[in-house]
Amino acid sequence: MLDQIRENFPQELSQAKLVLQEKRAILEEAQQEAERLIQQATARAQALVSEHEILQQAEAKSKEIIQRRGEEARALKRDAEAYAESVLAKLETSLEKALSTVKASRSQLRASITQPVTASPQVTGKTNSSSGA
Repeated sequence: MLDQIRENFPQELSQAKLVLQEKRAILEEAQQEAERLIQQATARAQALVSEHEILQQAEAKSKEIIQRRGEEARALKRDAEAYAESVLAKLETSLEKALSTVKASRSQLRASITQPVTASPQVTGKTNSSSGA
């Protein structure tokens, strides 16, 4: 049982680490995408400064893109965190089961340690016959 626990624990921990790394990568990618879109929208707006109506449309579109990308980034973050929570919850359950198994095994071991060791008459008889020969 302990060997099985030792084998499963690193896998669960590695999986949790990978989930957290994936979450960070997704968030970083979303942030970079949002920054890129902001830069693009800003550059476009500056190019259209001379035309007021077009400028207003560009600013409105820029705000819409920023808002949409922000919402997408928040949604990605929520999804990544939910996934990480799910993996960590599974890991916690596995660890609790393993801990329960370890506690039960220790309890059984303690019980067997506290029981007095008694020799059976057959074992004593065989030992006496062997020493007499």
